[in-house]
Amino acid sequence: MQVAGVQVPLPADASLQPGQTVTIKVLESGQGLQLRIVPQASVPAHSLGALEELVAAVLESLGAPIGPELPSQLVPANLPQTPDAVRALLALFVSRGAMGEDLRQIAALVEQAVAAGALPRSDSEALLARIVVSEPGDFHPVLEQLADAAGHTLEARIAMALAAGNLDDIIDTLRTDLRAHLARLRENPVLQRFLQRTGQLRTFETAVDRVLERLVGAQLQNLRGLEQPYLFLEVPCSPDSGIQHAQVHVFSEGHGKKREFDAANALVAFDLATTRLGDLWITLRITQGRCLCRFCATRPAAVDALTGAAHELVQALEQAGHHGARVEVALWDADRLRETAALMRRFSGINVQA
Repeated sequence: MQVAGVQVPLPADASLQPGQTVTIKVLESGQGLQLRIVPQASVPAHSLGALEELVAAVLESLGAPIGPELPSQLVPANLPQTPDAVRALLALFVSRGAMGEDLRQIAALVEQAVAAGALPRSDSEALLARIVVSEPGDFHPVLEQLADAAGHTLEARIAMALAAGNLDDIIDTLRTDLRAHLARLRENPVLQRFLQRTGQLRTFETAVDRVLERLVGAQLQNLRGLEQPYLFLEVPCSPDSGIQHAQVHVFSEGHGKKREFDAANALVAFDLATTRLGDLWITLRITQGRCLCRFCATRPAAVDALTGAAHELVQALEQAGHHGARVEVALWDADRLRETAALMRRFSGINVQA
């Protein structure tokens, strides 16, 4: 089987067909770690009609508008074409997440259990708070952690450890990965009893489920990275940080032979919801080292403020190493789904008609 580009051999008697889509679960048992491989009924890649119907149904259930080109633009070629997978992916761009607030709440509830003696204190508990942006200085370390996790997903690291026959690496991965950590907390019977006794179990489980759904959706979006250099991040922000929602798309626009990011030729798109300026869609395009930064805001007052600060923004970009920087500002209708679909159009290739 192939997991995030890593091939892992299967037993000779595995009743699977080449090209078949499967779900892989890693289970802990008395005999050690086990893999459970469950075949999935897949939709043929060429069956665009079925895909369009599935995406349309999911968008309708999410209360989102349906555009004529959205299905083919928003769904990665390697995405399992199942309702759960498509919903987890599209929910990223239809609904605003509250990962920062949820993670803080989860961390607070776990800390209550630790303080009450219901749980032992663990170094990994700090992971919940360390991954949330609270102040401007938090952005760089949080982005580094998220980028590293996105580039080395839980499944990929487990697959590589299995291929190398190193079970210790699998144990370390399960201890330090955010998804694995949250899933382990959710199934912890001692923590469940404590939260049940204090009347907070439902609050805890709902918050964990919301975060896990966003993490799975982000991982599915990062399947784009199998096609060309691309990285997607959803950044958890504290409610009092001034940023209520933050997503980042990073594309390499270089033409090198290696599938690597080219810092001199790149496009970075920021989808932000802020307390002061409202919703913002910001693109930073770097071409041969020269930078064009475009701010799109939904509030006329925000457009005026950004226009007035354009010179200051240019200076900041120059100081960051982007010489010859330009800043543009425009009013925006807040159609995040359309903007995201436009970004993803580059993955569809070129359609030339006579």
